[in-house]
Amino acid sequence: MNETITPDQLASVVGQVLQTFNHSVETLTDQAALEVGREGAALLRAGSPRRSGKYARTWTYKQTKRGTVYIHNSKNYQLTHLLEKGHKTGYRTGKYGSKRQTRAIPHISTVETVVQEEFETRIIRAIEYQR
Repeated sequence: MNETITPDQLASVVGQVLQTFNHSVETLTDQAALEVGREGAALLRAGSPRRSGKYARTWTYKQTKRGTVYIHNSKNYQLTHLLEKGHKTGYRTGKYGSKRQTRAIPHISTVETVVQEEFETRIIRAIEYQR
């Protein structure tokens, strides 16, 4: 390990060290993203509203590029915004017509904050462990 380098070689050696560190951080980020995505999908399956259970069962995750994992509802994606925010239903016409509002069931936003915080702490812990 006691190698001597000349000042001319210093730039290439530092570049190699930084490239190795960058590769290991990218790998750790990918692993953390996949683990947190898996856990986030499981949290959404557990915390989603259930009538028949089809909506809750179809939560999944997908990695699109390095460090980016999307958690989505693969079959009932149309319902996610309606259930999270609430929506108007039924419009009765006539003298006493009215619009009714369904109640919002916030289940995605709570999991989103948990997943973001967990992803950040895992990356910080993994990089500190690498030192």
